[in-house]
Amino acid sequence: VSLYECLCLRPPFLAADRETLYRLILTEDPPDARRRNGQIPRALWAVLLRCLEKDPRRRYGGAPELAADLRAFASGAPVRARLPGVARRAVQWVRRHPLASGLLLGAALIAGYALLLVAHLRD
Repeated sequence: VSLYECLCLRPPFLAADRETLYRLILTEDPPDARRRNGQIPRALWAVLLRCLEKDPRRRYGGAPELAADLRAFASGAPVRARLPGVARRAVQWVRRHPLASGLLLGAALIAGYALLLVAHLRD
């Protein structure tokens, strides 16, 4: 969070009360720091996201590991942190928004069934 604040000059989450802030921290992805500061390189954004990962197993194992990635970034070497792919982001969204994802799935199934029905009736 401190790295995010240094890069964006504000914390990743703001809320009117503590309960809302905790809900945001636990359920939402941090806003894209690159939209707030277009100077942030992709590799540094990957390091930052790994620091803010919700799943502790996906975060850095400790300060030495984070320091190694920051040193690599500073020297222009590749960092170990990777940005999540489309599939992983989709799975994360579905886990965090089960009602919305269920409704979207239901709508997609109904639309697919309707298309099949229309195609069958045309034959």
